Amino acid sequence: MERFFCLPFFVIISVCYINGQVSFKDSLILSNPVKPGSNYSFEEKVKVHRSYLEKAIFQKKSLEQLFGRIYLFSDYMLALDYSEASRHLLEAERIAEVSGRQDWAGEVLSRKAILFVRMKKIEEAVKQLEEAARIFGQLRDTLKMAECIEQLGATYIQAGNPGKAKEQYKLALPLLERFGDKSHMRVVYGNYSNVFMLQNQPEKAIVYLQKSLAINQKSGDRGKKAQDLGDLGNAYVLLKNYDKAFACFQESLAIAQELNLLEVVFVTYSDMAEAYERMGNFREAYAYFKKYHALRDSAIGLETQAKIAELEALYESEKKELALQKSQNELANAKQSVRYHIVLVFFALFILFVLALIILKTRQDRTRKIKIYEAQEKNFQQELKLKELEQTQLSQRFAARQKDLTDLALDIDRKNDFVKVLLQKIEALSPNIQPSRLSELYALQQFILSYQQLDSQRNIFQKNIEELNHEFFEKLTARFGELTQSEKEVCGLLRLNLSNKEIALIKNISPNSAKMARYRLRKRLNLNEDDDIIAFLQAF
Repeated sequence: MERFFCLPFFVIISVCYINGQVSFKDSLILSNPVKPGSNYSFEEKVKVHRSYLEKAIFQKKSLEQLFGRIYLFSDYMLALDYSEASRHLLEAERIAEVSGRQDWAGEVLSRKAILFVRMKKIEEAVKQLEEAARIFGQLRDTLKMAECIEQLGATYIQAGNPGKAKEQYKLALPLLERFGDKSHMRVVYGNYSNVFMLQNQPEKAIVYLQKSLAINQKSGDRGKKAQDLGDLGNAYVLLKNYDKAFACFQESLAIAQELNLLEVVFVTYSDMAEAYERMGNFREAYAYFKKYHALRDSAIGLETQAKIAELEALYESEKKELALQKSQNELANAKQSVRYHIVLVFFALFILFVLALIILKTRQDRTRKIKIYEAQEKNFQQELKLKELEQTQLSQRFAARQKDLTDLALDIDRKNDFVKVLLQKIEALSPNIQPSRLSELYALQQFILSYQQLDSQRNIFQKNIEELNHEFFEKLTARFGELTQSEKEVCGLLRLNLSNKEIALIKNISPNSAKMARYRLRKRLNLNEDDDIIAFLQAF
């Protein structure tokens, strides 16, 4: 029975071939002006597809031209016009070769295998599929490679070798399950059913055929449904359930004739002839064998074979001319490439020269900036040294002034102590002095008291303090503007590290008053008990 070859895969796959490159599959299906499920007649489909191809040729679009050839190849394959199908496939092969696209070449090879199977050239079909699988393997297109391996299994079924077919299916099935979709599983179900048919296990075959038929019914593809019904009829024939078998054959035949699927028609004729022969109805068997051979001979006759051979010879000749033209184009391209590379080298040298100038200029600018920076740094260091020298001199002057002021304060303190001692001694002597001498003693006492009035010295001392603390007073006023003049003066004296006693002497106040002034000043300056007021003021 010829239907064991899983006709749905090899015929319908020519239009809806699913590969790893989803874009090719989507483009092939979406670009088809005849949508799946359309009830176009054969003549209408050919007319629409020719118009699509002519438009692609006019617009010089290679991919659309390839699609157009594949559409027409499929149309003529379904109509059993293998001569025209072969012509369009050879044109598709030429387009793929000119483009240099390996994936396009693989697509064409898989369809050549379909043609060779229909021509009963199984070995040629195997070669085409093995080469296609190799190409897609190199392209790392796992799904397409798996499809080619699965298609090899179907080819071995056609050759009556279920063992080899099963080997191919075992390789392809895990890949198709992982990367494929329902259409792939439909093909797997159909091909596995053929293996079981060859092994005379129709019950198992029916299970897989019903799964395939369910997928086709959901998709609404009546052509595939017709093919599944024919395969299901063969399974029922093996079970000798002829009523169900002929019901499936008749439904398959009706759909195929309506859709002008001549290949399905003549295969169904062959299956029905064999079924009648098994039943012993040789009259009906002979009638259907005549229908089968008449239809098949019209499709594959000597004239068709000769025409295909002629087309292949013409294609090989054109292929050689194309190779020569390709060599000439490659030579011209090589010359053009040499010229391009020469220009590129000169351009690169020019760029390098410009870059060298830029680098040189950058280095010169950098050297100049470094020299300027070094000169500025040198000037800065000199200015810094001068500042440090001035600061040292100021510190020395400040220390000298501070020592002078401290000495002056001590001198005043000693003098006052001396005056107090003298006054005490005079007070002690006054009772023993003669009255005539009291006036002299009083005059001496007044003289000593006048010596104790050191306002001029205090003024000089105060002036020196103000001069020494001039900058300090400005900073202090800027930060603590609410301080009184007296408080500022106390700050200046504390900055000189004078004691409360020395401050009291200079300010002409009591030591307790100096101590209280110091205490109030800590609060005015917002200092804590642990803070050193002298260190704080000297830090200004």
